[in-house]
Amino acid sequence: MKNRKLALGIVILLWSGTTLAQGFRVGVDAVGLFPTGNFAKTYGIGLGGLLRLEALSAAGVAVTFRSGYIEHLTKTATADNEGRADVKLDEVPILLGAKLYSHVGLYGALEIGGTSTRVTTSIAQVTISDTSFYASAALGIGFLVGPIDLQLSFRSLDLGNVADTLAFGVSLGINVISL
Repeated sequence: MKNRKLALGIVILLWSGTTLAQGFRVGVDAVGLFPTGNFAKTYGIGLGGLLRLEALSAAGVAVTFRSGYIEHLTKTATADNEGRADVKLDEVPILLGAKLYSHVGLYGALEIGGTSTRVTTSIAQVTISDTSFYASAALGIGFLVGPIDLQLSFRSLDLGNVADTLAFGVSLGINVISL
C-alpha cells in the first residue's frame, strides 16, 4: 500500500509540474558517492550513472526525476569468528525533486524517493545477497553552465537510519535534450 501511495504522489507531482512547464531537459549524470561515518565502515565508494528529467517553469523552478544504477566498490572487513568478509552494495535510486535556479545558473536541489539496494556479502566460499527498498533523500547545490550540470550533495540512503547511511555525492551531467 505504501508503494502505491508513493507512486501516486510521484505521478501527481510530475503531472502538476509538467502542466506548468515552460521547457524540458533530459540529461545523463555520472555520479560518485563517498560514504561517511558508519556507512563508510561497511561500504566503499559508489560509482554510477543516472538519467535526469527536468520540467522547467518560467519562475526558475524545475521539477526533477532521476533514476539509474550505482555500484559501490567491494570493501573487505573482518567478520566475527569467520575471517574476512567482502561486502558490496548496489543501488537503484528513484528520486523526485525540485531545483530552484538563480539567474546565474546556481541552484539548490532537494530530492526524495526510494532506493532499491542489494547487499552481497562473501565469507570464505559462501555468498549471501539481500535486497531491500528504503525511503531516500538528497540535498544539494549545483551549477549549470550551458549543457553541463555539476552538483554536490548530501544523500541519505535510508531516511529511517540517516546517521548510518549518509554519503557525500558529486554528479557531473550533460543535458542531451533541451526544449
